[in-house]
Amino acid sequence: SARDDDGHGTHTASTAAGNANVPAVLYGKPRGTVSGIAPRARIIAYKGLGNQGGFGSDLAAAIDQAVADGVDVINYSVGGGASLTGGDDIAYLFAADAGVFVATSAGNNGPAPATIGGPASVPWLTSVGANTQKRFYQGTVSSSDGWSFVGASITTSTGELPLVDAEVAGDELCTPGQLDPAVVRGSIVLCKRGAIGRVDKSLGVFMAGGRGMILYNAVDVDNLFSDTHWVPSVHIDLTPGLTIKDYIANTAEPTARITGSQLGSWDSAPSMTIFSSRGPDPVALDIIKPDITAPGHQILAGNSPTPDIGAYPSELFQAISGTSMSSPYVAGVFALLKQAHPNWSPAAAKSAIMTTAFQKVVDNDRTSPAGPFAMGAGHVELRRADKGSLFQPGLAYDAGFNDYLGFLCDAGPDIFSNPAATCAALAAAGIPTEAINLNLPSIGVSAIPGKISVFR
Repeated sequence: SARDDDGHGTHTASTAAGNANVPAVLYGKPRGTVSGIAPRARIIAYKGLGNQGGFGSDLAAAIDQAVADGVDVINYSVGGGASLTGGDDIAYLFAADAGVFVATSAGNNGPAPATIGGPASVPWLTSVGANTQKRFYQGTVSSSDGWSFVGASITTSTGELPLVDAEVAGDELCTPGQLDPAVVRGSIVLCKRGAIGRVDKSLGVFMAGGRGMILYNAVDVDNLFSDTHWVPSVHIDLTPGLTIKDYIANTAEPTARITGSQLGSWDSAPSMTIFSSRGPDPVALDIIKPDITAPGHQILAGNSPTPDIGAYPSELFQAISGTSMSSPYVAGVFALLKQAHPNWSPAAAKSAIMTTAFQKVVDNDRTSPAGPFAMGAGHVELRRADKGSLFQPGLAYDAGFNDYLGFLCDAGPDIFSNPAATCAALAAAGIPTEAINLNLPSIGVSAIPGKISVFR
């Protein structure tokens, strides 16, 4: 079956091509309506991974089958180590040759440099970073003792309850099975982020009889997430988390309440998420990655109502984050482009979204301008199909199969059985064999020994 275990595939599919204006209800509360980017597109799902992962050969086979079936666009919210010649890298090279538009997640290993994963590292597909959006699902944790903090939340509320520090209850990380029920039962629990998944922590609280969770970050510059938790929860920054921890330690009977999610907004949006993987490309220094950025934080879309063990069951929607969420946004844009321009190549479509991108994006500190190794060409700008839009960009940087082989002559020659002969033949045919001269809408030069010329 192509059904997914944890809602990841359902979420990405509905982001790209979910029906239009669908009422979204989460934890019994209406959240407005949601629509896919290309709501009338048809979806074919290929199951290349199971709940325990899978093999690269399975993923390559899924890609090959999708191409054989004649799909127009592939979303690939999957990633691994950066490479140019892995199984999925090469499968996507032939997908590009077949005219298939491909969007893939840049990875969730930022903000350190050179954290782009694979196949996002190859130039023949479109690598997508993740940024925030204006909409922010927030909740409040407060106490009758006079303090209050706002964080991320999409869960329900609690009344005023006893408040305990998970460290005192046996495990500050709230690992399932490690909290003392005698301490936790009936209380809101303060949990520290790290080591295990965020939802696993609320499961640990739930298993110990807790009735709410305050999750605090290990650092103050990290993002806040609105996960589908097992108990009412609010995710806050480190500083308020430590303030609450100090309050618990110095109060005879500490209490708190969680006020369920409300709709707020980010003044700094779009800002790059801290997790979005950054360039430069670790396996191809002369190309700029990611290519583009798109919304990938607190994205409200579909969910699997019957997930695998460890996820909160029975919700048809979720608001989650990752470059897995931003990639299908671009895949949906590609579907619209394919409809408007059925004869465009994948490189021309990629060029259109890059050359028309919105560049007023800030970095994850929410103040500094984001650079090309964070946002690529900028934030994809989907608007009316008028002149200057991605539907009518006016200029296209095109490339094809032989151009990518020429790129590999420089960046990955070992893929060829006879690199010298292959690359000489390409050069004789007028194909550039230097990575810097691949006809991309961006120009990257990793080293300039005096003077260099770049051609487009």
